[in-house]
Amino acid sequence: MEQNYNTPKEVIESNINTAVGKAALPFGKMILLGILAGIFIALGGAGSNVAVHDIANVGLQRTLAGVIFPAGLIMIVLVGGELFTGNCLMTMAAWDKKIKWSGMLRNLVVVFFSNLIGALVIVLLVSFSGQLDYTGGKLGAYTISVAAKKIALSPLRMVLSGILCNVLVCVAILMAAAAKDVAGKILAIFFPIWLFVASGFEHVVANMYYIPAGILAAMNPAYVETAKELYSLTDAQLASLNALDSLPGFFFVMLGNFIGGGLVIGGLCYLTQKKVYDKEFKIQAVQLEREIGFSKAAKELGVNIDTLYGWNKRTKDDRFDLELGMQTLDAAMSLTEEVQNLRQQSSEQSKEIARLKEENEFLAEASAFFAANRQKSAKN
Repeated sequence: MEQNYNTPKEVIESNINTAVGKAALPFGKMILLGILAGIFIALGGAGSNVAVHDIANVGLQRTLAGVIFPAGLIMIVLVGGELFTGNCLMTMAAWDKKIKWSGMLRNLVVVFFSNLIGALVIVLLVSFSGQLDYTGGKLGAYTISVAAKKIALSPLRMVLSGILCNVLVCVAILMAAAAKDVAGKILAIFFPIWLFVASGFEHVVANMYYIPAGILAAMNPAYVETAKELYSLTDAQLASLNALDSLPGFFFVMLGNFIGGGLVIGGLCYLTQKKVYDKEFKIQAVQLEREIGFSKAAKELGVNIDTLYGWNKRTKDDRFDLELGMQTLDAAMSLTEEVQNLRQQSSEQSKEIARLKEENEFLAEASAFFAANRQKSAKN
């Protein structure tokens, strides 16, 4: 019976291969996909606010919000989009040396600001659509309250809450990759995202909707009065609802999200699930693939089929490298033998020259001796 899900090792291999494509995205396409993801997450945030704004019980409120909010990530996974929090998993590809750290950083920076653009589009549309007037303006007041409470968090709480949030978001993304059908992907995403929302953890891209929406709502005096009455907001809290005071919140939540997704989940999954293959193994794997086919070879070797495709593309270069290395070694050995032969020949030639020199000196002395004797005989 065929396995109807991907194993953890296959999920990690697939995520790493996907990250290679993310890092290589053209700048314009990266921006558009980032905007799309920002729109989807903001819609999830806006919808969850509508669902819970008139519920007093915090537990029930967050539980219901958790049911609505996952729609944003589901749309991203099924339709497409580049989400900052999910892309924190690109650290695995960087550790695996499939992409450069600079390529990962480029993607995260571009996607972060693209997500912001997409979220702000929804903020403007929701604000001017009249939606915040729901329940006699209570939705507008609730939107102000949510933003004020997020800005009031301490930096430590923002970081820690951001870590916990993206642990669950990245787990949801990896679980979705484990599923092979749409229904499985939806269920895999739903429960971890429900858990993070119900727990009240901080998601930087969601805050790109919640905080600007609250700032814009605070410009409406009617919403402000209702917020003071229902949520006991002070003038100081309301005064903090501005772009400048919100910046630290975005930074610390973003930092926590990166730690939770890129280091905690990315690091632990890479260390526990990523198998390191040497060059010789890859060449043998490709040879096996050519004998029995991609699917059977991948199953027999226990590797992801996409990984095997990648090895097949690089094998010619790998073989060339090995052959070049062997040729270089053979050439070096031949050169060494030739040098040794030349040295031996040189030594023998030196001995022969010395012998000939001695013979020459002996003949010169003998010639001089005989010449002297001849002169003496001639005088006598």
